[in-house]
Amino acid sequence: MNEVLSYAALRSIVDAMPGSVAVHAPVFDEHDLIIDARLRWWNSSYGTLHNKSSIVDQSMRAIYFEPDNALDYVRQAWESGSAHQYFSIEGDVLARYEMFDEPITLSVDWIRLGSHVVEIGENLTLLTDIQRQLASSDLELLEAWRTQQITEAKQRVARDMHDSVMQRL
Repeated sequence: MNEVLSYAALRSIVDAMPGSVAVHAPVFDEHDLIIDARLRWWNSSYGTLHNKSSIVDQSMRAIYFEPDNALDYVRQAWESGSAHQYFSIEGDVLARYEMFDEPITLSVDWIRLGSHVVEIGENLTLLTDIQRQLASSDLELLEAWRTQQITEAKQRVARDMHDSVMQRL
C-alpha cells in the first residue's frame, strides 16, 4: 500500500513537533555570497520563539539576536549540505525569547533542501540537567568509594599493628 502524504498532513505533523522548524531562502549578493536569509515557512514552536512575530519573507538579520552567527550556519549548510549548532541562551539574551524564562541549551541542525535551508531546533535543557545530575551522582559515588578505600586501608593498618604488637608481647 503506497499512500502519498499530503501537504496538509505533512504540515500538521511538522507543526505538532515539539522542536522549532523554519525554512529559509538564502539571499545572495552580486558575488553569489549569502548575505541574508528570508523566512518562508515555520511551525508553531518556531513562531513562539522570538518577541517579534514571524512573518513570511522576514529577514534573518532583522529577527535573530546574532544574525551573522546564524548566517554562518546557513552558509555552511548551503555549501556542505548541513551544519550543527549547539548553544545556550541565558542572561540578557534570554529576554529576547518569549517562551523561555530560565536559561536553556539548544541544538540546531541546519540542512540544505534544494534552494532552501531548513532550521530544526531542539531544547536540550532537560537532557543537560540529567547529565549534570548524573555527573553529580558520579562524583558522590567516587567520593563514597574513596572514603570506603581509606576506611579499609586504616582498618588494615590497625589490624597489622595489632597483630605485630601481639606477636611482640
